[in-house]
Amino acid sequence: MEWSKPELVFALLSFCAALASAFSAWYGPIKAAHLAEQMRQKYNQENDNKNKKKEIFATLMRHRSSWTDSDAVGAFNSIDFIFQDSTTVRQAWSSMFDALDKKPYDGNVAHNKFQHLIQEMAKDIGLSENLNLVDLQRVYYPEVWQNRKS
Repeated sequence: MEWSKPELVFALLSFCAALASAFSAWYGPIKAAHLAEQMRQKYNQENDNKNKKKEIFATLMRHRSSWTDSDAVGAFNSIDFIFQDSTTVRQAWSSMFDALDKKPYDGNVAHNKFQHLIQEMAKDIGLSENLNLVDLQRVYYPEVWQNRKS
């Protein structure tokens, strides 16, 4: 085979280009499908985590007048795990935990720490522009329930 002939060089280059095109046509869709699956899994994981954060937030909002409810206790105990990527929420929870554990117990301090915790959670899950401090502090507790407990 004589390499000095340009038509042979061009034929070889054309053959290489055809091989590269065939490989791309075969491998491209496989790689694209793999990448799409990775992106879908990442999106689902992020979405699941955000939903778990919202669930913890909603539970604490539901029980903001009675922190000793078993659902509220479970939500408090899940904060470090569910909000592991949010140092501000975890710091607010740690501060509230310290206030709850402090002797003598000061309900006002604990309540203020709880309000701060709820605010930080709202920021973390993207609700801080829609909910202000007044919204977070508003609690409905039927008087009839309070009378039953007395």
